Amino acid sequence: MQEKFKTILFDLDGTILDTAHSLTYALNELRASFNLPSLDTNVVREYAGKGVLPMFKQFLNLEESDVSEAALREQYLSIYRECMIGQTDFFDGMEEVLSYLDKNELPWGIVTNKHAWLTEPLLDSLSLTERAACLVCGDTLPQSKPDPAPLLYACQLMSAYANTAVYIGDSQNDIIAGSRSGMKTVLAAYGYLPKDVDHTNWNANHTITKPIELLEIL
Repeated sequence: MQEKFKTILFDLDGTILDTAHSLTYALNELRASFNLPSLDTNVVREYAGKGVLPMFKQFLNLEESDVSEAALREQYLSIYRECMIGQTDFFDGMEEVLSYLDKNELPWGIVTNKHAWLTEPLLDSLSLTERAACLVCGDTLPQSKPDPAPLLYACQLMSAYANTAVYIGDSQNDIIAGSRSGMKTVLAAYGYLPKDVDHTNWNANHTITKPIELLEIL
């Protein structure tokens, strides 16, 4: 069912951009330092949306390491920042969706838990900075998703109302934040959803299996 939204907000990783290859590359660099074999991107993909520390717990033998998680995180993100631009791309069909929004003058923005020092150069490299009407990063406010504050702040920046906005994301935290803010929500099921999780009880208003399906909603 097509709905009329005046404002469209997106999560970034796992929704607009497929960052799994660059995240896997950085993780494999760390694994090599522990003499662990490289992992395939598809193995890492479902953990990509959970954050850095859950990936460490799953894929690094921290018990045998005398390096703190904070130090590992700093090392990992430093590697990731160096490789992310060359190994990140749009999900298939997402460029067409964004072009549709631009052509029809439908304002869209990005609300991500990724920190600005990683997000901004990535968006610059893909010529998204000038196209997005707003950018709210994980360190823009004291709160981050699933708190609705970042989404409400994005509406404020765009002079928009939450009840006429929609938020598209690939995690339960995205759907929670969108619902709490009063927005309609779209679950990007093509993103980084764990295989063993039943997302039907997340109560998203819509679920899509590929980006192009957004056009049927928007």
